[in-house]
Amino acid sequence: MFSPATVEAIGSYVYALADLDDRIFYVGKGQGNRVFDHVEEVRRLLTDDPMRLLETPEDEDVDRDGLSPKRQRIAALLRAGSEPSMYIVWEGLTPEQALLIEAALISVLDWQLGGALTNQVSGHGTTHFGLKTVQDLEATKGEPFRIADLPGVAESEEVIAININRRWPEVVAQKSTLLDVSKGRWKLDPKRASRCRYAIIHANGIVRGVFEVKEWQGPDSEGRFTFVPVHEDPLQGASFSQKNASSLFGTAGSGSQNPIRYVRVPR
Repeated sequence: MFSPATVEAIGSYVYALADLDDRIFYVGKGQGNRVFDHVEEVRRLLTDDPMRLLETPEDEDVDRDGLSPKRQRIAALLRAGSEPSMYIVWEGLTPEQALLIEAALISVLDWQLGGALTNQVSGHGTTHFGLKTVQDLEATKGEPFRIADLPGVAESEEVIAININRRWPEVVAQKSTLLDVSKGRWKLDPKRASRCRYAIIHANGIVRGVFEVKEWQGPDSEGRFTFVPVHEDPLQGASFSQKNASSLFGTAGSGSQNPIRYVRVPR
């Protein structure tokens, strides 16, 4: 832990946690002894129930006990008799400055590491200001996506919007297809979802594609559902991808921790 003198001197800061090979897996911001809190939280879990952290994760988000990827990584290091390397990236910041630097680091590192960061939420403001190609910049500032352009939609009809921010780097790196990361394993209301003919897939404030939904399958053992598309390819046409999603989803759709949102066709 930092001494009181150090805590007073460094103010707000941005930090990183790294594996034994110095590969960064988490970026955060904080004050005081925040950088140490993650390890202490997991250490307490191990002490309370040593077997809890030995479970095998069942998906990429959380394991069967609800543990995040970050905690899983720290637990593995602790079980091996080590702990993460802890780095202070920048100190002496205001809280607002720390937010922006954290966001920039998450944006760049997650891209360079192929989505390997365990941060479950993108950094503050990354949807609007983070790393993007020049084409994506044009999309986020350019022509908005229009639900009314979808084939055969009626006024006030609902569509389901799915945020794939966390797995979008897999698509960019061609490790997964857009459909692979979109159909997913989602926690949702199956009755409401079944009334939605279209699934709008978006990441980082941009519509990446639209699938016509044939049916939803599930639930699985965790109450999650997967959609089956009418066609494995998204709708074709310039109107259905690389369009600005902010007019439809705002901050809740593009940066919310809840990846599912329902959007109604305007009258």
